[in-house]
Amino acid sequence: MNFISLFLTSFLFSMILTPLTIRFAAKKNLFDSLSERKVHRKEVPRIGGFSLYISFLIANIIFNKQIFTQWYILCCATIIFFLGLLDDIKNLSSKTKFIWQIIVATIFVILSNYSIQSINSFLPGVDIPLGFLAIPFSIFFLIFIMNAINLADGLDGLASGISLIATIFLLYFSIRFNDMTSSLLLITVLGSILGFLKYNSYPAKVFMGDSGSIFLGFILGSISLKYLSEIKHIPFYTIAMIIGIPCLDMLNVVYQRKKNKKAIFSADQSHFHHRLMNIGLTHAESVKLILFLTMISCIIGSMPFVFPKRYAWSLWPTGIIFLFSIIFLCYKMPKGFLLNLKGKYNTRYLRGYLKKRKSFRLPILITKILKYTIIISFLLPAAFTSSIPSFLGIISFAMAGILLTSLLVNNIKINDYIIFIFYMSVLVLLAANNYNPIIFSISSLHYNITWIYNSLFIIIILFSFLKAIFDVQSRYFKISNLDFLILLLPLFLTIVQRSTVTEYHLHSISLKFLIIFFATKILFLRKVKHNRRVLISVVIGLTIVGIVGGLKIKLGI
Repeated sequence: MNFISLFLTSFLFSMILTPLTIRFAAKKNLFDSLSERKVHRKEVPRIGGFSLYISFLIANIIFNKQIFTQWYILCCATIIFFLGLLDDIKNLSSKTKFIWQIIVATIFVILSNYSIQSINSFLPGVDIPLGFLAIPFSIFFLIFIMNAINLADGLDGLASGISLIATIFLLYFSIRFNDMTSSLLLITVLGSILGFLKYNSYPAKVFMGDSGSIFLGFILGSISLKYLSEIKHIPFYTIAMIIGIPCLDMLNVVYQRKKNKKAIFSADQSHFHHRLMNIGLTHAESVKLILFLTMISCIIGSMPFVFPKRYAWSLWPTGIIFLFSIIFLCYKMPKGFLLNLKGKYNTRYLRGYLKKRKSFRLPILITKILKYTIIISFLLPAAFTSSIPSFLGIISFAMAGILLTSLLVNNIKINDYIIFIFYMSVLVLLAANNYNPIIFSISSLHYNITWIYNSLFIIIILFSFLKAIFDVQSRYFKISNLDFLILLLPLFLTIVQRSTVTEYHLHSISLKFLIIFFATKILFLRKVKHNRRVLISVVIGLTIVGIVGGLKIKLGI
């Protein structure tokens, strides 16, 4: 009942107070200043954070008695809000704001006794103890999140949308781990943001200003700090992914300003949302894309709580690569690139553009990453193979011999026969690679690195998709009759006896085979040398598996 009361109260008060705040700001001339750096072209009130804070405060005082047991959160949030409100009205210097943020974050960490003692499970089975750095790191963590949300408030509904998504995922964790105090706090924030979004969405009638952005950043940061301090089941990686997009943007902004020898707190157009608009996305499209990426980032970060740990941890490097890849692509695209493609997305324009700009080497980079990721996926498990059934080893030896002989006879030229043998060999290699977990041993220590192997296939999916977009030759992608025959192989694997499917992980093999099939179909459209290296890597992988399985020789790696 408290959940419903808190949500409705904060939502309704936010809906009622926001238009009143707009009128008050108009009377007092509290508008956001216009400049070349900013995207809006009319005066908009900038103290919308007032309605967020008051609706949050009223709902908690009336229905959430537990808030007084953690009074330090409310007190510090109030100080942060008034600091932001004073900045919205008086335009405080960046130095003054930063000093006060340090003071409030330090007070909160000391009073709450929340501190990140170790970066737990950032790698499977690995904890990084912070020791005497725990308290300074926790203070820095809280300040970093506050400023990340603050800097994200550059487009209509962006900071509030990111905060809304982060709040929903943090609320999920608080309910999952029976943290009632945090749940009540977050449901109140959720209602306040939803009520405010009606007036803050594009085109915005009001901005939340610093009073709203650093207030929301403090609430999200303090709850995240609590989780990392008290709930050991939540890894640092999960929290980092939930707030990943604004944090990456902030790091990039700091880097760009240092690179250009500007003050860190100076205003410019180096933000991610500015870049999206420069390459041709509209105001609304830029917001939607960033919110979509935020949602994907949160989902990837939540995988350890949805899938078994064996599979979930294969996603964290993929998530990081995904985020960096999207941001990298957006920064590599020249100004107006997407604008020129709108309404006439065809290979003629793209091919002509790439031909004119030899410096635009993105398709080549994507091809290289895709090629070597596929090769590593073939060789990594084979290199750490220790126990393979004899029949798999013998079959691997046989397929390696057939494939190598076929390549030598045809002078390493690709034809339908070699393609068929190649995919049959890939299927055998995948069966061998998925039979046992991949263990990396150092002295008496043993590490399960199967997650690295699994993550390679997600990277392959990502870069196959990117190659299909940016490589104009991918328009020649066709499926032949032989390909349909090859695609029947993984389908056949899934309909055999259930015990066999479970023992040999045939569902996993079938999925990975399909990923390799489509990735190599796209890759083989390129130069012949790509084909040769991938084919030879399969031969090497099968040979290693054959030695270990067929001859029962341990490699001792």
